[in-house]
Formats: sequence, structure tokens, C-alpha cells
Amino acid sequence: MHAVSDDQQIYLEMCHLFLRSVPELRGTLCDAASRHDTEAVRRQAHSLRGSCLVVGAVELVQLLQEAERAGIEGSVADMVARVGQVALGLDVLLEEIQDALTHWSGAGAPGNH
Repeated sequence: MHAVSDDQQIYLEMCHLFLRSVPELRGTLCDAASRHDTEAVRRQAHSLRGSCLVVGAVELVQLLQEAERAGIEGSVADMVARVGQVALGLDVLLEEIQDALTHWSGAGAPGNH
């Protein structure tokens, strides 16, 4: 919320965008890691870092930086491990955001009750 000057409507729109775009990015990242494509992992990790920053997922941002760095350094095993951690974290985050949006739509937008 702080990143959007506490504008709840913009934050909700960003959460919806996150839910629409991140699953595909996650799949592309995991596919690149499974092929040991360090350049593709670097690009996807960079893209996902921005998305995770927007919703405040700082732990995932750190993991994505580590995956990106491992790919740049040629540490494929470390890169693959980090991408696995990112994938699990994204699964949890996607579910949490979906649950929160469902709750907010049933109770009204945050701050509107």
C-alpha cells in the first residue's frame, strides 16, 4: 500500500494484475531453470522481482535476486534450488492474495467497513 500512496483502489488493481500475470511468469521461470537456461532465468527473475516488489513480497524479491545471481555466476544447482523456493513462495503468495481479494470483495474494500 505504501508504494501506491495508500490508494486502496490502485493496490487492489495491482493485486488483480499480479494474479493475472505472475502464474505465466512463474511457469516460464521454472521451465528455464529445468533447462538450465541461466539467461532466461535471469530475465524472468528480474521481471518477477518487480512484480513481487509491487505487492510487498520482499522475501521473494530476495530469493529472486539470489536465483538471478546464481545464474549469472554459473551456479546452476543453486539457481535451480532458488527457483524451486521461488515457485513455492509464489504459490503461497498467489493463494494469499486471492483469499484476501475474495475476503475484501465480500466485506467491501479494505478500510471501507
